[in-house]
Amino acid sequence: MKHFLAFLFCVLALPLAAQTYNYAGQSLLPADMYEAFLSLPSLRQEQEDLAFRGFELSPQQQQTLSDYEQCLKGLIMVEVGFPSCKPCRMLVGEMNKADASGFSLLQQWASKGGRFYQLDWTKDSRSRGGENLSALWQVQSVPVLLFFKDGQLQARLNGFNAQNPESSLDKIKAWIQSAGQ
Repeated sequence: MKHFLAFLFCVLALPLAAQTYNYAGQSLLPADMYEAFLSLPSLRQEQEDLAFRGFELSPQQQQTLSDYEQCLKGLIMVEVGFPSCKPCRMLVGEMNKADASGFSLLQQWASKGGRFYQLDWTKDSRSRGGENLSALWQVQSVPVLLFFKDGQLQARLNGFNAQNPESSLDKIKAWIQSAGQ
């Protein structure tokens, strides 16, 4: 009986536990976007350095650059947090609540063509032997909300004040309203 209960726990509970970070029903940052965010700055820098000396990227590097730029084209919002972070869950929860217009902030973002992803800080900070997005984006604490346009960081929100959520939400609303301009 003990083995059956352990098996049942593994079959039913562990898959649910593995999905807990996706606490708002949003998408985790896909691997191709992760790689593009991580590699695009250095590839652009290499392109600039070569151009300064009168050279170009190799055809393979040019294709990679084009692929990365296409992957990150448009408006992207990334929330860096982790499953047991209460302010992280509160931030995304507040962003999912409908306002007076009847739409949530994430719905307003999507209506502008924006995409929203989440990055698990605890997993990211332990990956790639120190080369990770959390280090690149200088994430020291969570939650952090990052706004990108065509792969370029436009704005960031560090932290979430649960006592005064409107201060954070007002900044997010302003960024969403100005997106695409």
